[in-house]
Amino acid sequence: MAKGNLATISRKIKERTKNQEPDYSDTQPELPTIQPAQIHHQNGEGIGYGTIRVETWDPKKAAEQLKKNNNRSMAMGTVLRYAQDMSDGFWEYNGETIKISEAGWLQDGQKRLQAIILSQKTIRLATVRGLPDDGNVFNTIDTGQPRNGSHVLQRNSVINASTAAAAVNWIWKYKHGKCLERGAGSRPQRHQMFRFFDEYSGLEDSIAACTSIRDSLPAGVVTAAHYLFWKTSKDKPAADLFIEQLSAGQGLKSTDPVYKLREYVIASARRRERRNDRWKAELLAVAIKAWNATHAGGVVKRLAYNSLADKPEGFPVLAKK
Repeated sequence: MAKGNLATISRKIKERTKNQEPDYSDTQPELPTIQPAQIHHQNGEGIGYGTIRVETWDPKKAAEQLKKNNNRSMAMGTVLRYAQDMSDGFWEYNGETIKISEAGWLQDGQKRLQAIILSQKTIRLATVRGLPDDGNVFNTIDTGQPRNGSHVLQRNSVINASTAAAAVNWIWKYKHGKCLERGAGSRPQRHQMFRFFDEYSGLEDSIAACTSIRDSLPAGVVTAAHYLFWKTSKDKPAADLFIEQLSAGQGLKSTDPVYKLREYVIASARRRERRNDRWKAELLAVAIKAWNATHAGGVVKRLAYNSLADKPEGFPVLAKK
């Protein structure tokens, strides 16, 4: 096994293959910059079409409007999230509009209207009516960068918002048994991010404890692992030592669980594995196995977890002290 600081080893591997370097970021990439030619119906005084007011939308009214809908195909995962928020009383009026053309065609808002039908709730929404029917309105809708969980935390003055958001995501997924799931309901919703950050008290300390290893492993997964190890065992020094040994590799025997975890990480880097959500979930699973073995004072010959196996094992559960 290669010796030395894990960040240094990882950097050397990256340098040898830098021309094929994938994106290891925990955050979403920025969307392309909108070109001026894509902006329509705008003059020095702003938009010159339509009227806007807050309207009350009930399921019957939403269903009638959806009969005149020329939007893109509907993403039902988003609809289900919206409907759940409406049912649970978490839907917030934020000024985003339902957009309707002069001829009465829906230009924007189909998912919100469908969610009203599913939830059987009555919701007040800002509504613009009388927009042009020439197709240019639809072409300029939703062309900006979508907000994500890190934007919510940053707006609430959270330091290291990107890492914090990624960590909240993985802590939540572990607590809800959804580490290997994707799609609707598999992660906390954007507007819930600050509430869960506040609920996971001490997360700032876990972020600080993982600073030395953030350049070599996904910061959100490692931070979540430290937090879960600490809170489950009630032993923060042990969690700190685990991360320190994982990063530096000092004083480890070849049968130590942390040593095997380092081998797993370094081998993965050499294989150039894509660090997507499945890979991150498997990394968390292997880290939990290593922690449990360390916690029990045992030795291991090999650490592995394959979520794509014909008969995949259940996701590991942290042993309690």
